[in-house]
Amino acid sequence: MLELPQPGHVEGGDILVTPTSVMIGLSTRTDQAGASALIECLKTIGYIGKIVKTPEGVLHFKTECSLLDEETMLVTRRMEQSGIFDGFRKIVLPKGVEPAANVIRINESLLVSSNYCVESIF
Repeated sequence: MLELPQPGHVEGGDILVTPTSVMIGLSTRTDQAGASALIECLKTIGYIGKIVKTPEGVLHFKTECSLLDEETMLVTRRMEQSGIFDGFRKIVLPKGVEPAANVIRINESLLVSSNYCVESIF
């Protein structure tokens, strides 16, 4: 079991595990001290942590992005323009359906809110 040393705060919604690193988004819920401490914890189990700046106005990092497969991110326009996901293939959601970016991936399945017409997105 790993414990995050104090001070510092990390919110689970600000953590995105990718094939190459664990992205930790700074937000109103995750601060620099917490993100830095988490990176040190991750090193002990062989993971690479990477701190990224969550765009202003985003509740937490994963509110506007999801990893769909090993190389593809589902993102809002704001996240796409941030440059955080350079190097990934990106599917950018159309204006008005930004909440659809918060997807849960379980193996090869994606769980998406039924409030969004995903056929037109994918």
